Amino acid sequence: MSTITTDEKLQNGTTVAGDEAELAKMGYKQELNRDLSLVQNFGVSFSIISIITGVCSLFLYGLTTGGPVVMVWGWVVVSFFTMIVGLAMGEVCSAHPTSGGPYFWAAMLSEPRNAAFASWVCGWFNLLGQVAVTTGISFGCANFISTIATFNTNFVSTAKTNIGVYAGVLCAQGLINTFGVHLLKYINNISIWWHAVGTFAVIIAVLAAAPSHQSAKFVFTQFIDGTGVEQADGSIVGWSQRASKGYVVMIGILMAQYTLTGFDASAHMTEETHNAAMSGSLGIITAIGVSAVLGWLLILGLLFGMQDYDATVGSSTGQPVAQIFLDTVGEKGAIVLMVIVIGAMFMCGTFSVTSNSRMMYAFARDGGLPGHTFFHKVSNRSKTPVRTVWLACTLSFILGLPSLGSTVAFSAATSIATIGLYVSYAIPIFLRLYYRKKFVPGPFYLDKVLGKEGNESGILGEVMAGIAVAWILVISVVFILPQLNPVGRETLNYAIVAVGIVIAYSMGFWFLSARKWYEGPVKQIRAEEMGIDVSEPGLLEKLEAEGKCGLHRSFSLLDYYHCCYSLLLPLKMKTCPSDNTNEVDQSSFWDSDGINWDAHRIGWAISGGCALLTVLITIVSVSMHCRNYTKPMEQRQIIRILYMPPVYAIISFFSYRYFRSYTYYELVEVVYEAITLSAFMLLIIEYVASTSSDHSPEAALERKGKTKLPIPFCCWRFRPTKAYFMYTMKWLVMQYVIIRPLVSVVAIICQALNILCENEGLTHFEYAYPYIAIIDFISISVALYGLLMFYDLTKDELKGKRPLAKFLCIKLIVMFTFYQSFVFTALEGKYIHATKYWTETNIADGLNALTICIEMVFFALAMMWSYPSSPYKVEGKKTRVGKPLLDSINYADFVEEIAGSLKFFVDYARGKPGTHTPKRGKATFGEAFNVEGYGRTTSSNYNTSSDYNFRGGAGGNGNGNGNGNGNMRVYEYSQPSAGGGRRDKDWRDGDMDSINDQYGEDVHLTTFGPRGGTNGNGRGGGSPSLSAARVSDSSSASDNPLNPLNNSTAMTGRQYQQQQGGRRMH
Repeated sequence: MSTITTDEKLQNGTTVAGDEAELAKMGYKQELNRDLSLVQNFGVSFSIISIITGVCSLFLYGLTTGGPVVMVWGWVVVSFFTMIVGLAMGEVCSAHPTSGGPYFWAAMLSEPRNAAFASWVCGWFNLLGQVAVTTGISFGCANFISTIATFNTNFVSTAKTNIGVYAGVLCAQGLINTFGVHLLKYINNISIWWHAVGTFAVIIAVLAAAPSHQSAKFVFTQFIDGTGVEQADGSIVGWSQRASKGYVVMIGILMAQYTLTGFDASAHMTEETHNAAMSGSLGIITAIGVSAVLGWLLILGLLFGMQDYDATVGSSTGQPVAQIFLDTVGEKGAIVLMVIVIGAMFMCGTFSVTSNSRMMYAFARDGGLPGHTFFHKVSNRSKTPVRTVWLACTLSFILGLPSLGSTVAFSAATSIATIGLYVSYAIPIFLRLYYRKKFVPGPFYLDKVLGKEGNESGILGEVMAGIAVAWILVISVVFILPQLNPVGRETLNYAIVAVGIVIAYSMGFWFLSARKWYEGPVKQIRAEEMGIDVSEPGLLEKLEAEGKCGLHRSFSLLDYYHCCYSLLLPLKMKTCPSDNTNEVDQSSFWDSDGINWDAHRIGWAISGGCALLTVLITIVSVSMHCRNYTKPMEQRQIIRILYMPPVYAIISFFSYRYFRSYTYYELVEVVYEAITLSAFMLLIIEYVASTSSDHSPEAALERKGKTKLPIPFCCWRFRPTKAYFMYTMKWLVMQYVIIRPLVSVVAIICQALNILCENEGLTHFEYAYPYIAIIDFISISVALYGLLMFYDLTKDELKGKRPLAKFLCIKLIVMFTFYQSFVFTALEGKYIHATKYWTETNIADGLNALTICIEMVFFALAMMWSYPSSPYKVEGKKTRVGKPLLDSINYADFVEEIAGSLKFFVDYARGKPGTHTPKRGKATFGEAFNVEGYGRTTSSNYNTSSDYNFRGGAGGNGNGNGNGNGNMRVYEYSQPSAGGGRRDKDWRDGDMDSINDQYGEDVHLTTFGPRGGTNGNGRGGGSPSLSAARVSDSSSASDNPLNPLNNSTAMTGRQYQQQQGGRRMH
């Protein structure tokens, strides 16, 4: 952000609005859009405080660290002191309303000789807290997403899967923040209502539906110490025994203090808020007050609605809140409430990234971050600091990695967030108190209640500041203390490590180097003294890039490193040349004159109407399949393919409306092409499998002989019966599902950084577009080659299925959208000319989007004809719509196919038996299960077929049926005369897939055993485990003592999979 002075503005005759004049007094030029109101400023802090996020994420911590009494009364105490901190901070924010927040206040409130040091230390603590709070919020969101994924499924949540989901959540939040404030404003409004209404919805639902309620004595007085970890001798000693109850109480308030954190977001958004000097302060106070009341009610509602403490704490879901939902409103109701919680967490995390990026932007603007010349840039398109958005996401992901090896990683992250943020709050509040005589209050002044004027010394403000600093000192010490006893590698509260690193870095680096060049919040008046016009956009950055970075008092080696570092970070990519004039670039559709206005309105109406018509046609097609959902493995893929026209139509409609974000929408749009191609491949495999008696595509391919590869590899031959053939075909197509989204994410980031430059074509390798286009071209070419290869091989089996029509519907959509975009681009300049309000590219993109919307109507009709529901119709009762729709958006089958192929190729590279066989034959029981004594030679004591049972897991402590562990246990069993006995062998999840693929009709399954119960004190409710029993010749399945079900129903593995809608046998 370049800087100016008020005098210079006045000398130039420039009229400065109130907010911009206040910012100018602090030495800065208005560059961020100032379009947020008081309510929206409050909403940002309210969303980041997010009582649903804080309470639900740390509810288990609260139940075991002090229990209900600490949760209830600790919340009241913490709310009281947090409000005092907020009042003290509000005074400071009103005096200095800038996006820098605490670190800027620290510089302004210090003596000039200490200003840079105070700003430096405060900035690094605030950065640590901002990153950690984003980690805590988004990681909690990922945990709840993993939890809901286990409902009535075989999905098993692990530390690695949680990290994967966590990365996806951060990417989604980063992408939202790249679109600028104009989108965040609407999400902000939704978030306010979502949190307020959602909180009451959770409270009312739990209390109204609960079969019974906990007593008031339990809720308000029950103390529980669950801080002990079982030791080698079996003993469990909590901190109340080793230290005292007071220790447990103090560390137990973490849930409340962590939740009531992040309200400085209102300060970080002041440069984008009207009447900032008052709105920022009121946003802080209001957010704390509303959150305190709603949070207390939420805690009471959950505690009163809890059915059983032990069952809730030991829930197989891993989340006590989820167990409370299950116990009160049932599984379907629990899913609804979990969606409310996850939605609140996601929006909370989104605004945490927003606030984090603004703080980093301000800190980088003043030279506090390594690579500051790169990170303090603002996107010309969205007027938001996109680069610091992705820096915030990256650092948050790194801070979440310790969860892979620590049981207290999440609570440690929340401790780091709380300490980091509150220390950064304490520094400016302490300086306001220490240098109280030089403090000049703003419009928000606490001593106004005592009748004092703004320029008088205020005793009330000083008292509040003193209490606030004292409280922050207490909690900063408490939250680095150990949380579990005994302390070990897995139970260490590594908050002290993170805080120690920040202290060591900020202090050490300050005295070694930073004190020589860091000035704190800078006023780049020196640039003007050197004859540089700071109002010229990008001039200072250009001079820095050329090595003329010495605008500070002393140009040190680190300054030179910063300049070079800022050039290396964007991979030496040049920024795109701009062909827009300021008038065109800054105008809007809504500012256009009559002719352009009418033309746009007509186009908007046509594109919107076509998109709506496409959606309606698709709804009819999809509903017909849903009501006749008789072959789930085929129809779930068909439904996914039918979604393609409406997805393209809707995205094209929005890209027409928000034409300056056209590239972003286009990059998201092509991701669904990858999904559609993969769905088509799996659909063909199912069609081929249906021609085999045991519904096996491998069996169908056994009829095929040695075949030539298609052009250009036609000189090579392959055998479809090779073990690796099917895995290779799947991987050739489904790699596109992985690569295309990754390419789109990279392209979106490059576009946000203004280095994509799609309009420059494929010959300019100084931009990012050629590299992205080449990778995408190779990936989709491989996918199409694999698809065509499999189609050519199996076209006889596909007769009567209209395979060519189905494939053309997909490819014509892709080809039309690609080539007509090329045509419109070619027409730019010759037949498409820029107007007063739109560039040539804007018009070409708009015409392309409008054309796509029209075309998708016809493609939706073509899809209805190519993918009819008539072959699946049955007489009698129709199937419900819900399950097919859920199946169509559940991409677990994609993950399984990709993982299965990768696993096979790893085994192939390792030379694992069965992967290099010349023909895919049926393995014996012993070869499949790797059981000693069994080979391909059938023993006279054993049958060649096997029976398998699904049954519930081991029982809990009470009457529950138990929670199955999701693993498979194989029992080798023989009659005493054979001298056998019994051996046990555990198999990991997923092994049954390969076994099922090899066995087909030889593997028989019995019906499901009962799902684990939750009655009594048992910790049931988990997914049933799979047990297998080997039966000798002289006994039957019903006689086998290992078989718990005598009335079993035999069916083939493929038949069972078909009956269960394609659900894998894990």
